[in-house]
Amino acid sequence: MFISKNGKRLMAYIMSMAILLSGLIYAPKTADAAGGEPTVTVLGATLRLSGTDDNKNGYQSMRIGIKVANAENAKSCSIKLALGNKSYIVSTKEVGETVAGGEVKTQMTNLCEKGSDYVTYAVVIKKIPKDSFYEQVHITGYADAIESESEVSSTPEARNVMGVVNALQEKYPELGIHINDEGTLCKTGDVILAAEDLDGYSDKPAGDEIENVDLSNFKHADDNNNCTVKYNDNDLIFPSDNLGWINIPLSKSVATGKSIIIKIEGNVGEQSNGFRCWPSQGADGNVVDNPNLFTHEAKGDFSREETFMITHDSANSICIKGKDYLNPDVKDITIKSITITYLGIDKAPVEPGLVDLSTFDANNNASASYDSATGYVNIENDNVNQYSFKLPITATTGDKVNVTVTGSYEGTKALRCWIAKSGNVWTNVTDGTPELPNTSGNFESKLTLTLTDEGGFICLKAYNGNALDGKLVIKKIKVEKATN
Repeated sequence: MFISKNGKRLMAYIMSMAILLSGLIYAPKTADAAGGEPTVTVLGATLRLSGTDDNKNGYQSMRIGIKVANAENAKSCSIKLALGNKSYIVSTKEVGETVAGGEVKTQMTNLCEKGSDYVTYAVVIKKIPKDSFYEQVHITGYADAIESESEVSSTPEARNVMGVVNALQEKYPELGIHINDEGTLCKTGDVILAAEDLDGYSDKPAGDEIENVDLSNFKHADDNNNCTVKYNDNDLIFPSDNLGWINIPLSKSVATGKSIIIKIEGNVGEQSNGFRCWPSQGADGNVVDNPNLFTHEAKGDFSREETFMITHDSANSICIKGKDYLNPDVKDITIKSITITYLGIDKAPVEPGLVDLSTFDANNNASASYDSATGYVNIENDNVNQYSFKLPITATTGDKVNVTVTGSYEGTKALRCWIAKSGNVWTNVTDGTPELPNTSGNFESKLTLTLTDEGGFICLKAYNGNALDGKLVIKKIKVEKATN
């Protein structure tokens, strides 16, 4: 992930405008408090549609939250927001955090969302400009455990403004939700969207919808299934002589293209050959391309989860069956819990037309490389090489495309840019090889290319056979079809 000019602007907003909305205000308990070690999860992001004029002025305010479970066993918590190779931390600690050379004191408030064994903690990034709506903010939550005196963390997740907008569009399709040219979130007719327009909307991050499956609802197709599974004390028990499989209904249907996470905890006995689990439509047929993904056969207690995308029809249940066709029976297994996480749409979508710089091909120039930490391509010195990237859009004969290259260049030799043929990076299918204008120092260079065949790659090289005479850093390439 690189930090572009827009990204630097967004990071500046994070540093100057991020405010604490809720904090841990409980008194930390002693180390023998019940509940075990604290755990941290990222709840996600929402947009603030009330209490601010940002939206009507073409800006968005994004609220980001975490949840700390077993919070009575935590001394403090914090949120790290990272953009490229820069980061900012907000914390419930009353000490300063060093950020970009300056010390930032954390603001403490009493606006805590507190449950019986958890707290939520949130921060708002205010006044995000339209040109930063696709900039990804990487979020990690932390908690300081009392008993182990260690820091526990969440799984890092990414969010951006457009991910939240897309989620609103999916949830409220009848409203025609969109971002207008000024960056304002609107409904049909370019009317400014308000929280009151969204039935049941809350700007508190809530995370993905999670279902604890009712195991007592297990079913099988018919009496010929020979299924002797028993439901006992909240467990599903498959005896060692079981010859069948079961199906367990979900509380909601999952449409084609959507994804769920299936998590199962239990025990595999010595007489078992293992089992499989997949999303289904009420029997043992699957609705995914990878039904063998969740195959478990290790003996003893287990906790396992896998993510499935529904690829055909829809899923309304999950099936538990033997590990393969030679071992079709589920036996000597105890299922203690099944949890389903219903995943929404992409929470941090990539800007349309943005070139994936990790597809960079240096064509044997050892001094040129992709830096995964920054998302940049660095070319230290050049032996008249051609540098190519996969084209992010479909473009063919007669199409005109607008190309924007952002980066920095310490040399003086001109750069040129063209599109190469699909399947053959060495065949130019552009009407000419035009020079990229204004590529000295930090630059954002734009040009329009016309294709003479199907395009597959976008290429850069020094002009007229010259070698680059200074370090070139490619930070961003965007390709869009011209509208006229």
